[in-house]
Amino acid sequence: MPRLSPSTLDYYSKCPCFSFKPFDMDGSAAEEGITMHKAFETGDDAELGEEQRRRVEQTRELVEAQKTAYLGWSDSDPVNFRMHHEEKMKTSFGLSGRMDRCYVNLKDRKALVFDSKYGRGGLIAEAADSFQMKNYFDIVMLRYPGLLDEVRCVLGSPRTNEVSMHDYKAEDWPRVKAEIDAVIQSVENPFKHP
Repeated sequence: MPRLSPSTLDYYSKCPCFSFKPFDMDGSAAEEGITMHKAFETGDDAELGEEQRRRVEQTRELVEAQKTAYLGWSDSDPVNFRMHHEEKMKTSFGLSGRMDRCYVNLKDRKALVFDSKYGRGGLIAEAADSFQMKNYFDIVMLRYPGLLDEVRCVLGSPRTNEVSMHDYKAEDWPRVKAEIDAVIQSVENPFKHP
């Protein structure tokens, strides 16, 4: 049985028989993307070149702009404003995922989920169609039951200058869970076809 996670469901939604091909990480674009992602997570840009540093900073600026404009973020109110960075959390279906950034404004009943894609290929799905973002929406709603009216999901690919966002409403949650479940069922079906 394949290992399902929020980040792999976009691939499985296209083909329930999908499998990742092994690749060599030495000097590859994947290694570069991992290094940039690590810098974004930790704030330590020491291993980055000038262009890489500029792209990571571009991601940070996008996150800060969304925190301010969409959430009205306040660092001085830890009761109403909560952060989750790279925390391992589970979906309604028991899939484990780590959101790059999640910010919650309980006072305004909104949350912001941000995921960065540092690969050279850009986004593989728009935020509204991304099963990774649907799973992250599910995680946030599960973590804060009855406390949120809206969750904004943002995908950013600084290497290709792509940004995609989608606002989910609380009433979308049952539909989104049904969509996620349909993909999981198709992958777990012993009679599945490519």
